[in-house]
Amino acid sequence: HLYASTVDNKIFDLASCPPRLIADLSPPGCLDIYSCGQLTSLRLDPASKTLLALDTYRGLFVVQPETGDIRLMYPVGTPINGRPPVHLNDMVITPDGVIIITDSSDTFPMDDDVYVCMDGRPTGRMVALHPNNGYMSELVPGLFNFPNGVELSQDGDLLVTETCRAAVHRVSLKRHSWMQVTPFAENLPGLPDNIRSSGRGTYWVGMTYARHAGVSNPVDDYSANPMYRNMGYRRMSKQTIRDMFTKWGIVVELDGMGRIITTLHDPTGMTLASITEVNEYGGVLNIGSHLVDYMVRIVSPSIKQSKESVESLIQ
Repeated sequence: HLYASTVDNKIFDLASCPPRLIADLSPPGCLDIYSCGQLTSLRLDPASKTLLALDTYRGLFVVQPETGDIRLMYPVGTPINGRPPVHLNDMVITPDGVIIITDSSDTFPMDDDVYVCMDGRPTGRMVALHPNNGYMSELVPGLFNFPNGVELSQDGDLLVTETCRAAVHRVSLKRHSWMQVTPFAENLPGLPDNIRSSGRGTYWVGMTYARHAGVSNPVDDYSANPMYRNMGYRRMSKQTIRDMFTKWGIVVELDGMGRIITTLHDPTGMTLASITEVNEYGGVLNIGSHLVDYMVRIVSPSIKQSKESVESLIQ
């Protein structure tokens, strides 16, 4: 099976031909993105074999992949440590069944994501859901500016992308160093979105926007000037800020030490200008973007031991 979610809140099994619709999570008669919802993360629970579907506006759902039955596990309005989440983003399931979720901002929801970087405050957090009793707890509050993708490392820690700081952090899950945060990869060539294990001890990171020396972008341009950042998000539209980024698709592969060992590029941005997630299976990369209505599949250049562009490897 190859499960994928779409921006209109549907879940498909893409391994079928044609793709099989598993479930439509939009409530009947919904009118806007806040009532219809938007799926941002999809995981297969290895214990129950059910799909966990994270809706940034509505909460966490459990979906039966065979029948399409849907159950709301966590409604988004429920407070966690005194406040409800605003910007649910990605999740991962730990070996003991705890679901760890990134809540990217306490102010700006998903639809206003570019304002998180312009605001610049570290208001993101991670939260943990214990399915056995429904208890929700807050992890690492007030440390990250836009915590986004989250994945388990090979040694059992968390890897968390921090979009606005172009970085990946390691968060310890070990008892003696619980929740200690250390740098894993910094100064990445883009603003990272989701991070996923390759299954080979490395990690694929999709970049929502590229960063290039000599090419301006609003995050780097305004990073040292809070006044201009504040003016930007108060006076410029979301689309104006997004248009200031270069249209350039980029994916990086990090080794177990956080070093870049592979890069994939779409320098034209015509096929993929922004990368949401990369999943590797059987030597093939499945690359998704929230900006397009298709998925790109390419042979993993790490398997081929070469660096090639996304365009040259499109099947």
